[in-house]
Amino acid sequence: MQLPVLSLPIVSDRLLLRRTLCFEADTYYELHTDNDYITYIGEPISRERFDAQFAKELSDAPTGLSLAVTLRNSGAVIGELMLLPSTDHEVELIIALLPRYRGEGYAFEAAKTAVTAIFADTQISAVIACVEDAHVASLHMVEALGMTFMGRTERLGGKKPKVFSIKRPAPSV
Repeated sequence: MQLPVLSLPIVSDRLLLRRTLCFEADTYYELHTDNDYITYIGEPISRERFDAQFAKELSDAPTGLSLAVTLRNSGAVIGELMLLPSTDHEVELIIALLPRYRGEGYAFEAAKTAVTAIFADTQISAVIACVEDAHVASLHMVEALGMTFMGRTERLGGKKPKVFSIKRPAPSV
């Protein structure tokens, strides 16, 4: 499934979520080689392989959507929010921040803003997040978002993260 189109940029009080730009490769490489990113989201990657993958993702019609998480006041890229198709009616939300921006509520703010935009702009019925047991901050975030534990899933490398979901709100009468 290709993701439905979201109206971009997506703006919150402190953040702006927008398409990734080609000259931001260094920031994204820093993020993708962070130990927490490798532990919970990705895998070790060489700069050469990263640059090739980054260029391909920017040039191809993606099946998912990668958004730069930026500070509204400075434009600084502080992380990445990814939306990946899970089924025909749901998307998986993945968020990662550079270490120096963690613990400030930015991940929650970006995720909440993205979920609100997804339900406002698309017909997606649910947003899911897969979280490792050891990733306590992400477990707190999905709880704060109002996501419900749905079970576990199997990932590459034998990981079995918890799956959380938030459903499209019922229309108000």
